[in-house]
Amino acid sequence: MLKRALVAMGLLVGLALLGASATPAQTTFNLTLDHCTGGCGPQASFGTVTLTQNAASVNVFITLSNRNFFVNTGLYAFTFDINGAKTGVTVSGLSPGWASFTSGSLHQGGFGNFPYAIACARCGPGASTVAANGLTLTFSVTATGGLKVANFISNGSAFFTADILSGTTGKTGAVGSNGPSLTPEPASMLLFGTGLIALVGMLCLGTSRNPVATWNGGGTDRVGGFVQTPGRILKLPPV
Repeated sequence: MLKRALVAMGLLVGLALLGASATPAQTTFNLTLDHCTGGCGPQASFGTVTLTQNAASVNVFITLSNRNFFVNTGLYAFTFDINGAKTGVTVSGLSPGWASFTSGSLHQGGFGNFPYAIACARCGPGASTVAANGLTLTFSVTATGGLKVANFISNGSAFFTADILSGTTGKTGAVGSNGPSLTPEPASMLLFGTGLIALVGMLCLGTSRNPVATWNGGGTDRVGGFVQTPGRILKLPPV
């Protein structure tokens, strides 16, 4: 009974992992680098940047945490870099009146220059319109020939930056991320799920090849590699 329960549980876990591996590739970056004037921390993370593969484009979702807000301190609301081999980079899905896409050699404080940025169109100077600026920013990026999550790279200082007002210190400036969080890749989950199902199959096969007979009589009997006597069963090497 216990073996059957373990087999059933293994199959369910394996199928769940296989199902999870079918979801779009997703990578999350934590904004932990602090270049705010006077410091925006301490905070474990100022927010996250999540990249999700969507056919030939990548969806970008930025969420600020700890009551941090997007602001305009003369920097850009959000900056990013893409592998130089990719051309024709375009952005869609920005909230009308909130932000606009720009490209060039764009300076972002202590993080240096980035080729691409989102400028906050409605952010007043400093923190004057902070309540209306919001905590999130969403858009989609593509390029000639398509774009992958792996095409997003660091400019040498950070992968992404955001211009924020700190909910902890009240200071403003740029915060950034130096790399993605470590999460299981879909391919790894697929391999693990497949291996788990194969292991369960081997257990089932092994059980069917080595039945244990029920012994109710007297004397001695040999069944499936076991010597059975009344009251006990002794396992012996195969003959």
